[in-house]
Amino acid sequence: MKNTAHLSQESEHDQEPAGTTDRYRKTLELFSAAWSRGDIDSLLNLMGDEPVYKGSTGAGPGTFYSGREEVRAAFEKMAGGNAGACEPLTPATSPEMYFFSNRALVYWNLVLPGADGSPQRVDGVDIIEFTGDGRISVKDAYRKSFS
Repeated sequence: MKNTAHLSQESEHDQEPAGTTDRYRKTLELFSAAWSRGDIDSLLNLMGDEPVYKGSTGAGPGTFYSGREEVRAAFEKMAGGNAGACEPLTPATSPEMYFFSNRALVYWNLVLPGADGSPQRVDGVDIIEFTGDGRISVKDAYRKSFS
């Protein structure tokens, strides 16, 4: 179990205007639901005009995607398989979210089919940066890898 007692839901150094954290939280809740559904258009609508996705898979420490077309292609590869599923791949629990100025730390987990088809839990964390209008500008993903 991770110890997050030293983190608060909002940093005491948060300089964002009142209500901004609520807007960020709503964006992340909508993003999580769209990811679970494989709704790529909704995911991109929640991203800024020049989105960046730092994926947790690929060569080296992960793959860097920049711009709407590259991010769309990456999201289609990562979440697109959820689209139209009888039982969408949903987060096992609601993600934990911590906010620091225009950034958030989001702990999440998904239940995905393993190699043998049985459910397998995947844990991860995203470092999110927001635009001035509350959309996501950067999604920097980290996850536990499969063995």
